[in-house]
Amino acid sequence: MNLVGTLEINYEQLKQHILEELNSALNLARLLDAENQLLTDRDQKIIEELNTVVEQKQIFINQLENNAKIRDQWILENRDKIPSQSAHHDQTLSRAKSEKIWDSILAEHADLTQLWQKVEQHILVCRRLNLINGRLIGYRKQRARRVEEMLFGKSSTPTAYTAQGKSVHNHTSQNLIRA
Repeated sequence: MNLVGTLEINYEQLKQHILEELNSALNLARLLDAENQLLTDRDQKIIEELNTVVEQKQIFINQLENNAKIRDQWILENRDKIPSQSAHHDQTLSRAKSEKIWDSILAEHADLTQLWQKVEQHILVCRRLNLINGRLIGYRKQRARRVEEMLFGKSSTPTAYTAQGKSVHNHTSQNLIRA
């Protein structure tokens, strides 16, 4: 749906736009939760499921990004609703001014303002979940690296330093564990 290019934004366009964002944010939060469950599971089949979740997650991230572009265009087209501090309108708007313009667009419709607040809440939840999942991935990578070092006796960055402070790569390895 191409909603960009119209200066007047009607109620139905706004409502549809916000409902799409809410739906995307809710689905993204659901997928991030599923991703979290898969990341905390130790079963080996999770990789296939995790790849599916990541692909689906990207669809909703793209939808949210596209909606943000439409919203930014609406904000640019309606920048005259908020008086500027300077006589010259810059094409780039500050985040605070953008938020004021968006709020003024929504102010005409109280129910849409409440719906938009739900979108913002769910996007915050998605950010938190994504941060947690990113940390879990980091911990898993770190643990896998340590296991590899124990099994093969190599460090991913085997570096020693001379008395002059120059780094010397030590490419020797020793097995710490034998199976």
